[in-house]
Amino acid sequence: MPSTKAPSTASRRAALGVVALLLPGCGALKGLATFSVTGTLQVEGETPAATKLTLYSFTDNISAFDTSPCTDGAGDTCFGKVDTEALSKPVEGTTVEWDGADFEIIDVPIDLYYILVAEGDDAAITCSRDVVGYDETTKLVTADSAIWLAAADITGGDLSAVPLQRDVQLACSTPNTAPEDPENTTPDETPTVEPTAEGDIPSPTTSAWSAFTVVDPATGTEWGDASAASALAGPACNEAFPSVLRVTGTTDDTAATEAYIRVQFGSGDEATFRTFPTPISGGAISQDISLTGGYAVVQLDLNDALDGVGESYTISFCERDAAPAQELLTILTWDVDNSDVDTHITNNTAGSEVAYYSLSQSWGDLDIDDTNGFGPETFTSTAGTSGQLYEIKAHYYSDHGSGPTTATMRVVYYDSATGETCDFTTSSTFSSGAWWDVATVGPGMACPAGR
Repeated sequence: MPSTKAPSTASRRAALGVVALLLPGCGALKGLATFSVTGTLQVEGETPAATKLTLYSFTDNISAFDTSPCTDGAGDTCFGKVDTEALSKPVEGTTVEWDGADFEIIDVPIDLYYILVAEGDDAAITCSRDVVGYDETTKLVTADSAIWLAAADITGGDLSAVPLQRDVQLACSTPNTAPEDPENTTPDETPTVEPTAEGDIPSPTTSAWSAFTVVDPATGTEWGDASAASALAGPACNEAFPSVLRVTGTTDDTAATEAYIRVQFGSGDEATFRTFPTPISGGAISQDISLTGGYAVVQLDLNDALDGVGESYTISFCERDAAPAQELLTILTWDVDNSDVDTHITNNTAGSEVAYYSLSQSWGDLDIDDTNGFGPETFTSTAGTSGQLYEIKAHYYSDHGSGPTTATMRVVYYDSATGETCDFTTSSTFSSGAWWDVATVGPGMACPAGR
């Protein structure tokens, strides 16, 4: 994990100075031992037997915060992303009082910045977590988004409770043991041009893209270059297959307002296609994607149809008979810019979850967390992991004022026991704050879409 830093001593003193100014004299600050935090819990789905609310201070859990996503110049105001799995020191001595859905956390000791982690506590159902303290636009913890005393009302030396910036939200359900066909399963894309003899995406006679490369974003290693002709990419198709690939391209059509990345999974009669939008500026794109490590072909396009117009040469990965290196790959996209939809993968076998607040588990990783529109947001299970039961959900974290969206999820599940691949695409339209139960996949289970 990248190194992080606490706010500087000067910054902390300045913040405490703000609190001291709000209070009637510094003596009041010394005598103020604790404060309280108030909020409301909203539960979608089944209600857990109990809810666990835990406060963590930034100063006691610095190693759990990754400041690398903070923009230059943010200084001490940005604390970055927090990995809830790495939070090790909760605030001690607090108690929670409930009044229906409303709660108050009392006896909170004075510190600068807190976040609140909410979890369902019920052996019979599973719940997503919720983390209060993130900025809903940047998905980072900042001095403005964290829970701290500046939100309190101080009158006559008495400190009232600090209200949370938003309601706590949990989505809970009984773990599925058998799949149900997801609604709105979309048919596979059908090429309108003749595929190659092997059933692959054909190369255009003339490419509309003057540059097209795939690189490893972590090392800068160039895996494939199809700027002048179609190419075979270089990464090994085993457990070392990179979880994230960066696709870059340039088209001569600098006025283009739309661009697309097309991925072919498998080959021949088993080939399926997925095309998703990607931002383009001045004729250039740069977009991270994930693949399973099985046979795949990647292409750029200026429209969303495989019709021989606006397309690039292709870059192919792995051998045609190569099995996926990962048991599960999900690709989430949506059709509204400047919005944030989140992937949530619960492993019911392991009893843990991967989401934006827990990017990595021993069994899988959220490789790409897109926060500003369209996606793709991708999850890949860890190579070598097999036989797990996965629940796949999506949450419309924030529309940033952009309104409802139609989200699309592609699920590729490889059952190593049978050697069969379940590959389907489904979609749903929902509003900010809503949850979408996408599917459940696992060993020996029928493919939700019958494929």
